[in-house]
Amino acid sequence: MGGHTSDTQLVNAAFISDSAISPAASNGSNENDSRPEVCTATEMNVMKKQFEQQAHEIGALKQ
Repeated sequence: MGGHTSDTQLVNAAFISDSAISPAASNGSNENDSRPEVCTATEMNVMKKQFEQQAHEIGALKQ
C-alpha cells in the first residue's frame, strides 16, 4: 500500500504525456480546429477505458 502515491503520479504522468500528443495529432482535421478540447461522450468512455487499462498495466509492472 505504501507505493500508492507513486503509482498515481506515474499514471498521471503517462496520462499527461498522452494528452499532450493527442491535440497535435488531430490538428490535421479542420473539423477539430473549431472544438480543439471537446470530446464526445463516446470518445470519453473509450479514453477512460484505455486509461484504466494503462493504469492497471502500470500497476502490474510495478509489483
